[in-house]
Amino acid sequence: MTPPGASYKEAQFRQDAFMSWEPDDLGTGYGYNDGASYPDPTQDGGLGRRHGKIGGIVLNISSSVMFIKSNIWYVEARSTTKNRLWCNPGTVNGH
Repeated sequence: MTPPGASYKEAQFRQDAFMSWEPDDLGTGYGYNDGASYPDPTQDGGLGRRHGKIGGIVLNISSSVMFIKSNIWYVEARSTTKNRLWCNPGTVNGH
């Protein structure tokens, strides 16, 4: 378990991990928590679709931006294993 207030260095994260993403301001949830957004779309609304209606823009730990299709984002958001959305270096499953 990660201790409360734990901090990590950038190098401890997967470089393709998502630091923040375009919020779904039309869905449920708040969505504008920037780097504190929760990947579960039922809590923070999920990925926005303002760019092409089939996906949204994400910012990687490596400081690059990319477009990701919504269906791929939601698969990773619902995953119980470590991935680009669930990327906490202090846990086994990234959650």
